[in-house]
Amino acid sequence: MGKSENLSPFIIGNVNSLMYLGIIAIVVILGRWTFWFFSINYLIVFQLLVLPAVLFFVFFSNPAFYFAGAVLLGFLNGFTFLSSSSYSLMFEGKKDKYININESMVGLGLLLSGLIGLLCIRMISVKYSFLSGIVIVVGVVIIELVYYSLKKKSVQ
Repeated sequence: MGKSENLSPFIIGNVNSLMYLGIIAIVVILGRWTFWFFSINYLIVFQLLVLPAVLFFVFFSNPAFYFAGAVLLGFLNGFTFLSSSSYSLMFEGKKDKYININESMVGLGLLLSGLIGLLCIRMISVKYSFLSGIVIVVGVVIIELVYYSLKKKSVQ
């Protein structure tokens, strides 16, 4: 995205830094409490943060919008990471199994998202931001499925 939008390395570095600061902020803030556990309302709110973030990246060329979008994506990433890790550790007697599944899914997602994105951009002429939108929608669907699966298991 940086090359196609003619962004300087300084701006790209700030975008990445702000995303990670968003992750850290959410993990530090929500890591202290459990009121949000298995709450569909919080899950939906954090997933909806993707919409303005993607709009900022797609429709605006001002770095301030990229910075805001990065922070919003960081909030979503932080919430997703914290909730999936927390839920994985809740299962009695099988914590190792579920945290291993969680970390494997995260690692596989990082590996495959980069490879699939690269292949799609090389094979078909798709704008990066459009492809990112598709990946985000698929990710949100997967998160919802995992959420309901874990919630169902915790009730049993």
